[in-house]
Amino acid sequence: MPGGSALVGTACDDSNALTGNDIYDANCNCAGQLIDCLGVPGGTALVGTACDDGNAGHRQRHLRCQLQLCWSAHRLPRVPGGTALVGTACADSNTNTGTDIYDANCNCAGQLIDCLGVPGGTALVGTACDDGNASTVNDIWSAGCVCIGQSVDCTSEAGPDQEICGLTSTMQAAGAGQWTGPSGISFTDLSDAQTIVNASLPGVYDLYWTVTNGTCIEIDTVSVTFNLPSDASFAYALSTYCHGDPSATPWTAQPGGTFMAFPSGLILNPISGAISIGSSDPGSYQVTYYIAGNCPASQTQSVTVAAGSDASWTAPGPLCSSNSPIALDPLVIGTPGGSWQGQGVANGIFNPAGLAGSIELTYSATIGSCTDELSQFVLVLEPPVADAGPDITACGLRTAMNAVPFNGNATWTLPAGITSYTPETSATMEIGGAAYGSYLLVWSVTNGSCYASDTALVNFVDPGSGIWVNAGEDQHLAVIDFAHLSGSAMAGAALNWWVLNGSGTIDQPSDSATTISGLSFGDNLVVLTASINQCASISDTVLLHVDDLFIPEGYSPNGDGVNDRWEIRGVEAYPNSSLQVFNRWGKLVYEAEDYSNEWEGRARNGQPLPDDTYFFVLNLTGRRSYNGHVIIKR
Repeated sequence: MPGGSALVGTACDDSNALTGNDIYDANCNCAGQLIDCLGVPGGTALVGTACDDGNAGHRQRHLRCQLQLCWSAHRLPRVPGGTALVGTACADSNTNTGTDIYDANCNCAGQLIDCLGVPGGTALVGTACDDGNASTVNDIWSAGCVCIGQSVDCTSEAGPDQEICGLTSTMQAAGAGQWTGPSGISFTDLSDAQTIVNASLPGVYDLYWTVTNGTCIEIDTVSVTFNLPSDASFAYALSTYCHGDPSATPWTAQPGGTFMAFPSGLILNPISGAISIGSSDPGSYQVTYYIAGNCPASQTQSVTVAAGSDASWTAPGPLCSSNSPIALDPLVIGTPGGSWQGQGVANGIFNPAGLAGSIELTYSATIGSCTDELSQFVLVLEPPVADAGPDITACGLRTAMNAVPFNGNATWTLPAGITSYTPETSATMEIGGAAYGSYLLVWSVTNGSCYASDTALVNFVDPGSGIWVNAGEDQHLAVIDFAHLSGSAMAGAALNWWVLNGSGTIDQPSDSATTISGLSFGDNLVVLTASINQCASISDTVLLHVDDLFIPEGYSPNGDGVNDRWEIRGVEAYPNSSLQVFNRWGKLVYEAEDYSNEWEGRARNGQPLPDDTYFFVLNLTGRRSYNGHVIIKR
C-alpha cells in the first residue's frame, strides 16, 4: 500500500505461537524468531541442541531433543541427523538481509539490514535521522537510505507601508519574529506581529521585522509616516447671540482652515469665522470649520441668533422713605414681563422704607435667550425727624413744651382741654390745662411730601396730692452678680435708681425697668426714688442677696434617690461651664461640657467608679475656675 506503515523491518504478527519479535522481512513476509525451549524469542535453547536434564544416567540428551524437533517441525521434509535445524544459520539469498536462520516453519529468513548496514537495526526507511543540515527539519531515511530533511522557511513579511494621521499605529506583519526600530519609536510588544507602535515626533520611520528559524534569519522593512493630526477645534464665546450684539469671532486651535454655515442667513467671514450678529437673520445655524491637507479635519458648532428685547422704563420722581411701596411694572415702556432688582425690591414692588439717597433699580427683559437690562436711579428722601421732647410732669396747670426745633414746617396739635399761650409752631410752646391729668400733644414736621410726627405726654399734677413708688420684690440670687430691676411709680414722676449698700452698676438709672451688674456676694440694697418737679419726692428699696457657689466634698451615688448626684449649687448660673474629674493617678475618668449636676459617679464609659477620692477642675465660662476633691462613698 503506497504510504502504508507495513514497511520492511517493522513489527507484524505471523500468527505462529512458536515465534516472537515478528517483523516484515526483505521479501515482505511476516516472520518471527523461534521461541526456544526456555521461552526466549531467538534464544539458543533450540530442539536438538545440547541441554542438561539433571539426570547423570542419561546420554545423548540432544538426541531426544532431535526426535522432538521432528514432531515440532510439522512433519516437513527432513534430513535425519542433518544440521539445518530451526534457529540455525542459513542463507536466504537476499542481499537486503543478514543474520539469516531457519525459522519455525523451516524457512530461511534473515533480519533486514537497516540504512546504516546493521541487520535488525533501527535506521529503517521512514524513520527519523539527522542529515547534519541546520537549515532542514523533520529529517527521515528515504527509500534509498538517504537521510533527507525538509528545508526551513524563514520568510519575513513586515506588512505594507503606512501613512498615519497621529503618532500611533498598528503593525500588520506576518508570522513570528521581532520588531526593531530607530530612536523615537516604541513598541507595545516587540514579538507581536500586530503590535501597536508609537512615535515621539511626526516623521518617516523605517521599522524592521526579523524572522529567525534555526540559522535562517530574514529581515523585512516597513516604512511608516506619522503626520501631525489637524485640530479643527474652535469655539464661539456663546452658543446664542442676541440680534444687535457686536460681532463674534471664534477661537481656533489651528489656523488656516475655512468656515462655512448652513443654512444661509448667517453673515460669516470664511477665513476668521467672525459673525456679524446685527446683519444676520435670527435663527439657528450650523457653523463648520474645515482644515484640508494630509490629515484633514472638521468640527461643527451650533450658533443661534435670537431676536432682541427692550428693557426701557421710566424712573419715578423723588420718593420719601416713609411713602407706601409702589408697583414698578407700570413704569415699563419696553418689553413687559421682566424682572426687577435693587434695594427695597421684592416681586416687582419697591418699598422705600429705611432707604435714602439715589437707589439703583434694574429692569431685565427677556425674549427667548436674549436679555436686555436697564438700570436707573430713584431718589429717596429721608423723612424729617420729629422729636416732641421728653414727657412732662408739671406741678399745677401750666408748663412749656420742649420739642427739638425743625428747619421747615412744624406745628403742635393740641388735644381738648389744652390751651396754647404762644404760637403752636414754636417748639417751646407754652400751654395750660383745664384740669389736672394727662394730655397727649403731637409735634408734626413736613418737608415736601415727607412727613413725621412725635408725641409728648404732659401730666398736670395737683401739688396737694400724694406720690407713690415701688422698687419691686427682693431677690435671692445664686452666684450671678447681676439682676433685673423692675420698679413702678406715679405717672409722670422722674425716677432714679441708686445703690445704698453693697455694690453695683445700674444700666439706666432713670428707667423703671433696668439691669444692675457687679453685685457683691451677700446683701445689696438698691433704692428707687420718684419725684415730681418740686411737688414731692419718695423712695423705696429692694434687697438683692447674692449666694456664692457651693461645691460639696462628697456624695453617695448608690441609687437610693438621696444624694445620688454631685450637685453644685449655683452652677446653673454658668451655662457654659466645663467639668473634668481625675482619679488619684491623674487619669481623666469623667468630663462634661455645660455641667448641670448630672454626674452619678460613673466613668466616661458608663461604668460605676469605685469608692475613692477624686480630683476635679471646674471652669465657669472662663470667668472663674475651681479645683479640689470629691469623695464617692456608697
